[in-house]
Amino acid sequence: MLLESLTEMLGAYLEHRRASDALAHREAELRSIFEHAALGLALVGSDQHVVACNPALERFLGYTKDELTKIPFTSLTNPE
Repeated sequence: MLLESLTEMLGAYLEHRRASDALAHREAELRSIFEHAALGLALVGSDQHVVACNPALERFLGYTKDELTKIPFTSLTNPE
């Protein structure tokens, strides 16, 4: 009985560990795509301010990420 419980707990832990590792790997892939994309990308919050942006957007707009977080993103886009 104790051995079966330990085996189940170990199996659950290993499954959780595999899922966590897979998630970390996928997050790293997406972060790399975001950071190295040739096109400018930004994540904009509900307050219309930049939460994150990639270097291509900084170069294209001529602002640093810190500067972009301080101005509404809508002021950088065409209102139409």
